[in-house]
Amino acid sequence: MDYKEHIAKAVEYIEQNLTNEISLTDCAKACGYSKYHFLRVFKEVSGLTPVDYIRKRRLSEIAKQICLDDKYISDIAFMYGFNSKENFTRAFEIE
Repeated sequence: MDYKEHIAKAVEYIEQNLTNEISLTDCAKACGYSKYHFLRVFKEVSGLTPVDYIRKRRLSEIAKQICLDDKYISDIAFMYGFNSKENFTRAFEIE
């Protein structure tokens, strides 16, 4: 099994837990790596840090939900782990 296959397991874990708290330790465990090795390999394979990947995926899911639901944007953002409006707004400034 190569790095891409291992990282795919971590990505699958992330996708299944986008609305939950995701720790880097749990992501590393999903693909059988130490946290340090996981961080290095994930960046090498994806071009992003795990934290950046998770943030981008959550933002893309929030954007989809905004188009599909009549819920408040803040409610959708809270559902995906953004604990304040300021935190959610700041995520867009980083992009």
